[in-house]
This record gives sequence, C-alpha cells and structure tokens, in this order.
Amino acid sequence: MGGGQSTESQTPEIEESHESECAGCEEEPECKYNSKLVGSVKLYRKHIVICSGLTDWVRKPEKEGGTPAGDLKQIIGAKNLPEGEVLITLCDVPSSGEGVDLFVFPDKVKYTNLRQEDLEPFVDDQIIAGKSCERLKHEVLADDDVYVLVCTHATRDKRCGRAGPQVVGKLLEVVENRGVKDKVKVLSTSHIGGHKYAGVIVVYPHGDWFGYISTRNIEKVIDEYVSKHKILHDLWRGRIGLSKEEQRKLAGFDGVPEKK
Repeated sequence: MGGGQSTESQTPEIEESHESECAGCEEEPECKYNSKLVGSVKLYRKHIVICSGLTDWVRKPEKEGGTPAGDLKQIIGAKNLPEGEVLITLCDVPSSGEGVDLFVFPDKVKYTNLRQEDLEPFVDDQIIAGKSCERLKHEVLADDDVYVLVCTHATRDKRCGRAGPQVVGKLLEVVENRGVKDKVKVLSTSHIGGHKYAGVIVVYPHGDWFGYISTRNIEKVIDEYVSKHKILHDLWRGRIGLSKEEQRKLAGFDGVPEKK
C-alpha cells in the first residue's frame, strides 16, 4: 500500500476513565469520555448489512414485507432470539447479481447472490450457529480491512440526512489523502441508532460506535482509531456485543448516574 498508514487489525483498548467521579459536574473538563454518549448503543451480537445500492431508504426497511430486510426480520423473529440480538441495516453498496449481497459483522463475512429461499439457512448457520453456511456463496473479509458505516438515513431522521453525507464526503477525501482507500471502506447505511448523536458511525471489524462525528473531527477516526488503534474517548458510544451497563462499566461510569 505504498506509504499509506497501517490498518492492521488490533482491537482498540477501552481505557477506564479515572475521572468518572466528575460525571455529575456541569462542564466535565477532565473526563475522557462523554457520559451522554457512553452506553447509548443497544446490545447487538450480529449486524447484517444488506447491499441495496441506495443512499436513502424507506423509514423502516426491516418492516417492508417481501424485501430482503423484511424477510430476514421475519425469519429471525420466528427463531425466538432475544429482542434486538441482530441489527439489520441497508447500505449503498450494490448487490452483484439477481439475488442480494450482504455483510455480517463482526463475523467479517460477505454473502453474495442470496435468494429468498437462501435466507433461512443463512440465518440458521451464520446467525444462530455462528458458522458459515457452506452451501451459500460467501467470502471471509480480509483481517486488515476496515468498514466505516455512516448513517445517511434522511427519511428516518433529518439530522442524519444532513450530517451523514457530509461525513461520507470528507471521509472519502481523508482515506484518499492518507493512502488507505483500498483498505478503509466507507459505506452509507440506514439507521444504526442514536440519531440524536448525528453524525453517527460504526466501525468494523471491532464494532465501535461513535457519535457527534462531523467534517471537523472525522480525520481523528482514521488517524487515531483506525491507524493507531486508539479509542476516541470523547466520541465513543459503545461496542457491539456489550450491553449498555457493560459499556458504561468498561468506560469507568459504573455506578455513576447517566446524563440525559
């Protein structure tokens, strides 16, 4: 990758805030984390990202019957998984054939050309059993590839509709300038939660959510989080696989009243 920055996969360590006792202060000048953001991500263990080729979608795609998102939601619901266990969103990457392509995070797998009859075996194997469905076409994503999903879902919330495209534009510029465009994939996505914290992003393979992202601070995501594996404390919302309580405890806010 020439002189580009390293994106080698390494789980960013979440450091406990030793100043968490100041969470009740008005300004919180010394706190590493923003107590309004930490713990604002629901507990998800899997994230299915459907390749739709669009940058905006109906308000709730997963409730549209006869669509991949709606069908997956219905199939998963019938499996009696815990509520909210699986997040389903759509992204702007187009599918490659007559069927549908989709990513599964944090599993780092991409399935291609799935048809309606393929969705249930996909759910049974990849989502429930935690193994690849061998009879369906799929590939394991490269360990050092990074996927930055930016919410641009204007029909769901106008704040993401305004902030998201600006963040995407700036992010594409930054990865080009840093020489990492082959390794850092930028995707526009439908609602991933927390639109009041727009711009909102989630970064895989580690599944860290960040809020209040803008053109002014997006460079930090590449320069600090992606390249140096440092958590952006003031922008961090949570991580996939962790409950709200676990997110707050990990950041050192265990027992500290949550700010609204």
